[in-house]
Amino acid sequence: MGGPLWRPVVGGTLNTASLIRLFERLSVDDMRGLAREFDRSGTVSRSAPTRPSINEMARTTVDGLHRQGLIGEELFDRLAEMLIAESDEVERVRCLWEIQWQADVVVRTAREDVETTARTLVENVKSQLAETEEALRIAVQHASHRARELNEAVERASAIERELSELQTQAGALLDGIRTHEREAQGIIEGMRELTATESASRERRREEEPDLFDTGDVKRPQMNGLLWPVGATITVTFLDGSDDQHELVRNQAREWTKHANVDFEFTADPDAKIRIAFDPHGGSWAYVGTNALAIEPPHPTMNLAWVEQMPETALHEFGHVLGLIHEWQSPNADISWDVDAVRAAWPHMTDEQIQFNVVGRKSHDDYPDYREFDPESIMMFSIPSNFLLEGDGFTPSKQLTESDRAFIAQLYPDDEGHET
Repeated sequence: MGGPLWRPVVGGTLNTASLIRLFERLSVDDMRGLAREFDRSGTVSRSAPTRPSINEMARTTVDGLHRQGLIGEELFDRLAEMLIAESDEVERVRCLWEIQWQADVVVRTAREDVETTARTLVENVKSQLAETEEALRIAVQHASHRARELNEAVERASAIERELSELQTQAGALLDGIRTHEREAQGIIEGMRELTATESASRERRREEEPDLFDTGDVKRPQMNGLLWPVGATITVTFLDGSDDQHELVRNQAREWTKHANVDFEFTADPDAKIRIAFDPHGGSWAYVGTNALAIEPPHPTMNLAWVEQMPETALHEFGHVLGLIHEWQSPNADISWDVDAVRAAWPHMTDEQIQFNVVGRKSHDDYPDYREFDPESIMMFSIPSNFLLEGDGFTPSKQLTESDRAFIAQLYPDDEGHET
């Protein structure tokens, strides 16, 4: 204080209007100084104010501060009593100063509280942000870990899927092998049809009636139990059923033999053809051997091909029977050490007589004195697993004619001059 706003007033006459104008121009610090000066001088005019009295202004101010909650009930009551009392203008100025001083304190306190609260909120927000960032970092780590685990699980699932696919493939191959084995077992039982006594008698009658259909013995060649066709014969063949694709497949397989034998297959629609082929899918794969087919009266088949589309080599095998060849494992020259108990266990539906006649028994040298040396890969063989044998690794035949097959059929059906074709 002590500036031009204050000194001209103190010590002179100060009425209400001049005091209000002065108050409006003073700060709180100036008001503190004014109060001290009033205490020393005690000079205030009692002339009527030209503006609202300090008392009225003070009342309004006190009421406003109270409504805004800046002063408490106790202070409000005390100030109200002070304002009600009829005192001189100096006391009222003091009251107004005290009100404003209290307001200043309240404002400063409020400002400090707000700043403190703001700092606390900022610190809390920063702390929460830090905690959130840490939680987010941990969540990202967990998510990354889970993603790796998921990728590993996907890779494991893919590996399992691949393994399952391989197992399915292996199971399919095993199932195919079982089916093939079953078909071969049925082929072993029925592959080479034998004549009944009645059929044998019928064959002999036909030999007497049509001797040109049978081997006369004029050409020197290996003896095959009297079942060979005449050299240079044309053997008629017809299909009793089946599709065009099956027929074409069979024709192609049959011609593989005639490339090396002096004999011909003539495919015809004649129902009385010498060889009559059926395609009964439940009838197995079999054929009558050589001229035994002539003992079977039409329209009965002399050959059946149940699975020729899946195993085309069965047609090649059965036409070997048509030309007089027997099963290679039953050759008089085959020396196979069969494990009869294993065969019996594998094919329990076969009787001991069937096993002996169709599997382990060999044809007599008397019936086949000139049979070729045993060929384990011949088209006339079937697959024989090692567990069927007492020794050895088993046999896996070729699906085509072997060199021995071609050479032997050429011996059985040489050219007109007796040379092998």
